[in-house]
Amino acid sequence: MDGANIYNMIKDEYMAVSPKYYTLTANWNVWYQYQYVAGYDENGNPIYETGTGATSGTTTGKLLVNGTGVNSLAE
Repeated sequence: MDGANIYNMIKDEYMAVSPKYYTLTANWNVWYQYQYVAGYDENGNPIYETGTGATSGTTTGKLLVNGTGVNSLAE
């Protein structure tokens, strides 16, 4: 609700008037398998190279929350 500009009559103040950034972090893993034609033998048949691998990492970003996403008529 950050930035929703909704008035709280009980506390006589606005709730979450300003937008707010939240930091999000995602850890990821990718496993892959590949195959490609590396060349051809003397009879013209393809020679395949195959393999597998893996990689992983962490990504961090910011999410801006600016309102509720609906038209609030509660004011």
